[in-house]
Amino acid sequence: MERTFVPRVGLLVVLALVAACGRGKRPLLPLRDTEGRSFEARCDPQRGCQVKQTGGPRDPSGRTDLVIHRQSLLTAICNVAAGVKEREDVRDCRALQCDTDRNCPPEPGGPRYGHCVDGFCVDPAGTLQADDSILYCLAGKGLGREAPNQVEAYAIGLNCGSPCTIPRICKRR
Repeated sequence: MERTFVPRVGLLVVLALVAACGRGKRPLLPLRDTEGRSFEARCDPQRGCQVKQTGGPRDPSGRTDLVIHRQSLLTAICNVAAGVKEREDVRDCRALQCDTDRNCPPEPGGPRYGHCVDGFCVDPAGTLQADDSILYCLAGKGLGREAPNQVEAYAIGLNCGSPCTIPRICKRR
């Protein structure tokens, strides 16, 4: 009886240690934006997320690095110059879309997943600001900022009023 008891206890200890080591790891998150791009994000509770594009169109500006940026309400993916850690201009960002919370990146130090509300990754405590309105208006207009439809969408979103409301022309159908 003692011969089978010791190996079984040893196996249980090893399994418990393996399970404990994996608890701090965050899963590889599949993300997508309003322009049909797909991404994978590896998120760390203290350092945030490292993102790589896995599909869809490339940014025409040549900005190849990606950062996750949280507006007041929306969570966005932004193209930035190499080595830059923060978004430079909201026009280089697009809102992240989702079906469930598991499609949204977590806040650093926050829960395992973000929050999905009405098909967008959001901060549920956030309030709609002009940058959020701009992202709603830029949705589906392609990447970049120079095309006439993008310039128009930016101007419409920027003028969302006070308090900010999403312009009717920018609301999803």
